[in-house]
Amino acid sequence: MRSWQRREVLANLRAEVDEHLQPGMPAMSCRVCGQRVHLDKRPLNKGMARALIRLAAHARRFQKGIATDEWMDYRNWNAGGEARDHTLMRHLPGWGLIEADPVRPGGWWKITERGLAFAREQIRVPRAMYYFDRECYGFTKQKIGIRDVLPFDLDQLLKDNDLE
Repeated sequence: MRSWQRREVLANLRAEVDEHLQPGMPAMSCRVCGQRVHLDKRPLNKGMARALIRLAAHARRFQKGIATDEWMDYRNWNAGGEARDHTLMRHLPGWGLIEADPVRPGGWWKITERGLAFAREQIRVPRAMYYFDRECYGFTKQKIGIRDVLPFDLDQLLKDNDLE
């Protein structure tokens, strides 16, 4: 097989996978690498919202000159049940609520302006995102606010983190 034929075959197989990445489609197996191909749905959950509040508190401490770095090493935070699991943290950038440090990957995060607005109940975001291979492919139509995710303990979290 010639190189141009190989490129054409790979392009066709990539197009097949791209066509399959639609909400509601069943899982398939990639004919090139065998990887499971399925568009997963990840809702914004309580652990993510609690982590967002911690990052907002860190941003406030940084602005006041108390924190020395605008990026927070969330792995070392004494977190009580939030999204210390990086599989959850890595989804928050899909909503545009936080961003990862490009210099120190693997646990260093900071909240974005959009994330601060969400934490302050100024905006609503899509309830869930569709993703594959760590990439966001879209959102659900339903919008939620942070109080929808943390209905009972939001006020206490804001108070505990000096964000009232």
